[in-house]
Amino acid sequence: MKKKNTGDRIAWTVVIAAIIAVSLIRFRLLGMPLERDEGEYAYMAQLLLKGIPPYLGAYSMKFPGIYAAYAGIIALFGHTIEGIRAGLILVNTANILLLFLLARRLIGTYGGVVAAAFYAFSSLDPNFFGLSANAEHFVTLPVLAGSLVLLKAFESGRNRLFLLSGLFFGAAVVVKQHGIFFGTFGFLYLLWHEHKIGNAAYADIAKRAASFAAGAALPLAITCAMLSAAGAFDKFWFWVVSYGSGYVNCLPSKTGFAELAKKISKIALSPAMPIYFIALAGVFPLFTRSVKKYAAVFIFGLLAASFLSTAQGFYFRGHYFLFILPALSILAGVAVSSLKGFLPCLLAVSALVYFAYGNADVFFRKTPVQVTRVMYGNNPFPESVAIAEHIRSTAGKNYSIAVLGSEPQIYFYLDRQASTKYAYMYPLLEPQPFFLAMQVEVVRDITAAAPDYIVFVNAISSWTEYGSFAETGKHMFGWIDSYLSKKYYVIGVIDIINGEPTVYRWGDPLAGYVPSSNCHIAVFKRRKAVSDTLPAH
Repeated sequence: MKKKNTGDRIAWTVVIAAIIAVSLIRFRLLGMPLERDEGEYAYMAQLLLKGIPPYLGAYSMKFPGIYAAYAGIIALFGHTIEGIRAGLILVNTANILLLFLLARRLIGTYGGVVAAAFYAFSSLDPNFFGLSANAEHFVTLPVLAGSLVLLKAFESGRNRLFLLSGLFFGAAVVVKQHGIFFGTFGFLYLLWHEHKIGNAAYADIAKRAASFAAGAALPLAITCAMLSAAGAFDKFWFWVVSYGSGYVNCLPSKTGFAELAKKISKIALSPAMPIYFIALAGVFPLFTRSVKKYAAVFIFGLLAASFLSTAQGFYFRGHYFLFILPALSILAGVAVSSLKGFLPCLLAVSALVYFAYGNADVFFRKTPVQVTRVMYGNNPFPESVAIAEHIRSTAGKNYSIAVLGSEPQIYFYLDRQASTKYAYMYPLLEPQPFFLAMQVEVVRDITAAAPDYIVFVNAISSWTEYGSFAETGKHMFGWIDSYLSKKYYVIGVIDIINGEPTVYRWGDPLAGYVPSSNCHIAVFKRRKAVSDTLPAH
């Protein structure tokens, strides 16, 4: 008993040490500017805290759970970049602890410690944008909690635990649609386990499955009821279902898999490769008796669900790969714990040290702004902070603003509701059935509101993700040129030059300046002498 207690103390010490190590890295980068997804979540959360329901104040194809999560973080830590980063540290810490508890049940304490340490460090991976507060971190939390409760439910046989497990998996779906794959995995694993391992009677299996399904459906049912009561359900249905289905089909699978190949090649050459190599080695022991059958099937199922969530729509975005890290970390725990002796432990520690050393510039030396550049290139994320600061310092109290581009973080920094409900401009240029109607709506919104300031982002990355917009963008960009030239004048130009400091020109120094890069931003102010009324049609 004494030996077991000592082993537990050592295990918890290692896990807590890993949490402290990665939290210190995240803490050093608290001021890292928000990227556009974070900006969207923060802006929508800001509106939510003001009593404006999702899909009424701003449009989005994402489920609203992530906005509620961000609203909780902002309410707790403040309406700042640092507050959001602090919330991420909290969520990441919870994920590491839950993964340790889950892996310990599946593969033992030793394997659980390895899994927790591997997840703690790999969740920082710049290739997966792990330093940003992406929705994937928030989906992982209820998935791990639901998995842990499900394993406990098998031991007790109590229906309320199956219900609670379903609630967690259902919450993951409400945070982001990708969570549906994890909920499906949990349900199918329940049926398999109770039939093959638990030897439960069919009536008991049916009750437990029904409890799980009811729990999984409840978060979405409550969400729909609340949106309906707020008068936002129709918009929610359009953006999440009608537009969402068209969005998923925008990208050809060939293009998606080409993108996947690029990402795999990049990962293969990254400092994280030894970590993932050890994880892949953990597949082989699953076919032996060294891993219990119920655990092997669970790990395979979790891995499959993780891959499917990563592959949704064949977009294979870098942050989607955060979904797969818990399963890979457990596999790493399997690989190390299935081999006896000092050598596998040394290999695991060496892989983590190599990962940290290979990313030393990002983790320990570069400034938060420089780290943003490393991960996101010339996207105007640091510049969004400066633009917001300039407008705030010169505009006075009552002003309105629109951003022509997909940079919703600017609205969050200014704590202003946009003059259009389109915080993202991507849908306007996508080859989906509604793009032209969306463009007409944006034009109508902005001409009606006549915002005091318009920020025009002249960067491809702020308008489209893949492919050309030569056809879909004709109407939109024709209107932008005409409208801005007639009713606005330029007060600032921000020129984002690759490999050089960003050039900011405000006021008089702006005269005669011509941007030298293909990624620049122009800030416009409305001409007061021009009529603000909506032109006749």
